[in-house]
Amino acid sequence: MRNKLLLILIGFFVSLLYIVNVSALTNVSSCTTLSTANEVYTLNISLTATGTCLNVVVNNITIDGLGLYNITGNDGTGHGINATNSTGVGWNITVQNIRVSNFSTEVVAFGASAAVAGFKGGNVTVINSTI
Repeated sequence: MRNKLLLILIGFFVSLLYIVNVSALTNVSSCTTLSTANEVYTLNISLTATGTCLNVVVNNITIDGLGLYNITGNDGTGHGINATNSTGVGWNITVQNIRVSNFSTEVVAFGASAAVAGFKGGNVTVINSTI
């Protein structure tokens, strides 16, 4: 009985550590600039744009459509998600549970021109999404 209680307490404290380390959540209800690193941006409405919809200007973010919301272009121009860093390496982003469609490029992620030291494309992880 004592061992079971100890295991339950250990599990509880490990769970607390996991919760503390989870990124913050920010709701997105319009096309905008995403500017907080290590953040989970959650759509709370489907977004429609002429030109580019979401501009990512920081590293290590997640954009989550919750399996309910999409990003759609009106006219086939711009980018659904633009994760371009004009001064260094590309941003790392995760796109999940979302459909991005009808843009000239649905998701773009790259670094500065080859003339800039450290030129490198960004890393895009796509989970349960249609791009």
